[in-house]
Amino acid sequence: MRNFLLSLLLINSFISYSQITITSSDIGSADDTVRYSSAKVNTLDFSSTDTNHIWDFSSLQAKSQTIEGYVGMANVNMIYKVAFFGKSNLAKLGEDINLLGLSIANPYTFYKKDNNQLKIVGMGGEVSGINVPIVYTSSDVVYKFPMNYGNLDSSDSHFSIGFPNMGYLEEDLHRINEVDGWGTIITPYGTYQCLRLKSTINKSDSVYIDSLNFGARIPNPSIEYIWLAKGMDFPIVKVTVGLTGINFKYIDNYIDFTSVENAQQESLKVTVSPNPCTNNLHINISKENKLCNIIIYDYTGKVQYNNTMKNSKTIDVKAWASGIYFIEINTTENIIIRKKFIVL
Repeated sequence: MRNFLLSLLLINSFISYSQITITSSDIGSADDTVRYSSAKVNTLDFSSTDTNHIWDFSSLQAKSQTIEGYVGMANVNMIYKVAFFGKSNLAKLGEDINLLGLSIANPYTFYKKDNNQLKIVGMGGEVSGINVPIVYTSSDVVYKFPMNYGNLDSSDSHFSIGFPNMGYLEEDLHRINEVDGWGTIITPYGTYQCLRLKSTINKSDSVYIDSLNFGARIPNPSIEYIWLAKGMDFPIVKVTVGLTGINFKYIDNYIDFTSVENAQQESLKVTVSPNPCTNNLHINISKENKLCNIIIYDYTGKVQYNNTMKNSKTIDVKAWASGIYFIEINTTENIIIRKKFIVL
């Protein structure tokens, strides 16, 4: 009897810590949704990985929540149905986009999911109130199935589109996917056996605005760390490291909160003008006598300005190279406000 119980324990241990395989059935379909919490990252180690690794993210603290999900092509505008007929079977609504003054509202990302892969085949959005589909000439492969530890693949995607009397938008993206770890992930939501996928993304956007008689090629590299579990439809945790900082989100239950940080951040309004700018950049903070540290860096991550300010600051940028710059304002309460502006 003792040997039988010992055997059961050994089998249990093997099952609990064995590698898993992710297939297309583990990734969401039309009408699947998920609630994500955005977390305070601090010094949490998310980049380490190994076989039979334990990622303990149980100390994560949520600062805000969003809901994401896929819709079927039956639920999108007719223009998109026609443009992506036979090319897409899923769509996901994202946040509004603004590149050098070119605004795209209610943007959709269009996917094709089958037993072999999940890939991005295009996007669409409202430009001046008109729905504009953008079909990629080559697809961005997000996942390849079946997904196992040690898998390595890559893809190149591209699109280019002109907007009459407005300008054009072009994007090139090279993605390298590496399944570089497996083990156990622990979050405030639960504990799961998982695979860890690292996506290295070299992306650049080319934008030209007719009204400004100005254009720029904007490198936007990033790394995505993704933890996937069986039957969860969406990543348990997804960390994106890019030029604008670190975005750490995880699947979570509904939280009814208005945190002190959120309340403070709502009351701390920052304005940047003029934008685009050619000579002097004016930065104003709404809260009186608020001491802040301000850092400005270019699209390569090189710091151009680092100083403190109260209420307002004027910075001479006329000698700066043309392009997009990012502002990060950090208060003594560790509230971080991020803005971006253009130097012509």
